Amino acid sequence: MSFDCRTTANTTLVVGHAGGGSEGRVEVVFGSGETVSELIDNADTYRVQNNYTQAIEEYTRALALDPRNAHAYFYRAYSYGENDEFEKSVADYNQAIEYGFSPLEWAYHNRGWSYRNVGEYEKAIADFDRAIEIDPDYGLAYDNRDTPILRWVTMRRPLKTTPARSIWTPTTPAPSSIAPLAMVK
Repeated sequence: MSFDCRTTANTTLVVGHAGGGSEGRVEVVFGSGETVSELIDNADTYRVQNNYTQAIEEYTRALALDPRNAHAYFYRAYSYGENDEFEKSVADYNQAIEYGFSPLEWAYHNRGWSYRNVGEYEKAIADFDRAIEIDPDYGLAYDNRDTPILRWVTMRRPLKTTPARSIWTPTTPAPSSIAPLAMVK
């Protein structure tokens, strides 16, 4: 295995295996000593603290080192969405899906939410349907797909029905509090 190592005036790129083993995650270290994992950990901390602007900056730095990092794309997309930057959010969810983010249904669901927020309702419905196809028990995807605006857009074509939502199964009676939702088409 060979690595391309480049040096600039400001940084030195050093590539090595995490933990010293020949298997596992490849870590990329800049001259400052920050690894992709450290940058993502920092970004995740900012995100959990609702500091989405700083999280976006840290995920962006991580992606500069590892441009195929599905985790960084997914959570940067999430952070863009929380900052109402839905076009950027959609672009990053596309990358997270392409690079194999798991659980995949989350990426489709969240991209659907971003599409909904930019007015691309058919794409939103398609993504919510894809999330449901991957995980038929993903109740949040049903809930978001069945919002009034998306129902209005699709009045002429039926949506897939919600057989169970995430609360009950088809073999048990629906609680009265959700029965009307389960029957709406």
